[in-house]
Amino acid sequence: MRMEPMPDCGQPVYDCPMCGLTCTNYNILQEHVDLHLEESSFGQGTNSVQCSRDLELAHQLQQEEDRNRRSKESRQEIEEFQRLQRQYGLDNSGGYKQQQLRNMEIEVSRGRMHPCEFHKRKADMMESLALGVDDGKTKTSGIIEALYKYYQNAATDVRHVWLSAAVDHFHSSFGDKGWGCGYRNFQMLLSSLLQNGSYDDCMKGMSVPCIPKIQSMIEDAWKEGFDPQGASQLNNRLQGTRAWIGACEVYTLLTSLRVKCRIIDFHKPTGPLGTHPRLFEWILNYYCSEREGSPKVVCTAKPPIYLQHQGHSRTVVGIEERKNRTLCLLIFDPGCPSREMQKLLKQDVEVSHLKQLRKFVGNLKHKQYQIVSVEGVLSPEEKVMKLPRHRDVATLSRVTHLHSNGYVCSSDSTPTQPWTYCSCLFITKAYSFMSVKFLFVLFCLFVCLVFFFCKVFVSEVWPLNVCFHPFGFGSGVFIIFIL
Repeated sequence: MRMEPMPDCGQPVYDCPMCGLTCTNYNILQEHVDLHLEESSFGQGTNSVQCSRDLELAHQLQQEEDRNRRSKESRQEIEEFQRLQRQYGLDNSGGYKQQQLRNMEIEVSRGRMHPCEFHKRKADMMESLALGVDDGKTKTSGIIEALYKYYQNAATDVRHVWLSAAVDHFHSSFGDKGWGCGYRNFQMLLSSLLQNGSYDDCMKGMSVPCIPKIQSMIEDAWKEGFDPQGASQLNNRLQGTRAWIGACEVYTLLTSLRVKCRIIDFHKPTGPLGTHPRLFEWILNYYCSEREGSPKVVCTAKPPIYLQHQGHSRTVVGIEERKNRTLCLLIFDPGCPSREMQKLLKQDVEVSHLKQLRKFVGNLKHKQYQIVSVEGVLSPEEKVMKLPRHRDVATLSRVTHLHSNGYVCSSDSTPTQPWTYCSCLFITKAYSFMSVKFLFVLFCLFVCLVFFFCKVFVSEVWPLNVCFHPFGFGSGVFIIFIL
């Protein structure tokens, strides 16, 4: 505050430090400055309140945004779960029977099926379901025999070919289109076993079952105690659903029928560009025992192989060895209709007709494959030992994990998902090591006890000396170290 005398009367003048106003009275100036300070204090208070309100509003907006985000994520999860349920037939929308009727009704409404045909097919379906036997309308027989004749007289670029035992082809129908490949491939495999006398004991009185019957048979296998993990994943229910099945369910069902089989998991590519040459080599070794000196065409007694990959499954019925030493699988696909398969039954089979069967190494590029191979018949006692409650950890030692070969072999363990085989192997090795270690510790304790009693009863010195005897003390320290 500056104070100067007035030029005319010499009276002091006071300047306001806030706004520069000139006052001649000090008290007036004081009141003026107080007004400035009150205005400033009021403005700061107003700004503080406004800032608090802004923060509260921002917090509310953030909470609302978080709620909307969580709600959106929850809806997306529910929609994704429902989509997966629909995709894998677990949405309670009905099973084989309901889908068959629904699709036939659509065909009638579009004029592609006469109402009389609809009622005839419906009656046939109801009879098939009542008997539990497939009606055979999607079946094509005699293909293996036709292939044998073809390779005898043609296919000059093929050096050797090995064919499975006789097998019928089954394709999807109105009732299982989009989800029934696993069931159809099981029908193919079972049709071969039914024609093979070696399996008469476990296949006595059986016919190729319809899909609902297969679902019932798998549920019965679960009730016996087979594959409790798989049963739990499918809520212990298949009948009345469109649930997919894979290699584990096929293994479970075959084992319950006393068919000895195993799952081989090719869990990663073993060739360039994501190919699986080890898969082809394994199948070649399965079908042929001797390659050199064998005839060009060999009809083996081996059943076909169930081949599974993500989203689909097929049946391997043979393998070609070309003159350039490359391998080619012969595969039955349940997605291929009967009219295409019947072309192979003609006298003059064209090379183009075999295109649907042939799969070269470059054609199989899925990340992972599983196969189920049949190896004989189980006795009733062996079947019981396959149940999880009758096996201990020692049984898991039969699981072999071959990293270098790119596949996992499981012959006598409960079928599990591929990623669990490594865990089984680790548990087995740890268990084996602990068993050896435990036996060694027992041996050391026994030696110490023998030494202790000999020392007590032979010598007049009581166990005090024994405790500090070099052998006894050293053995004790060694046992503690081992433990």
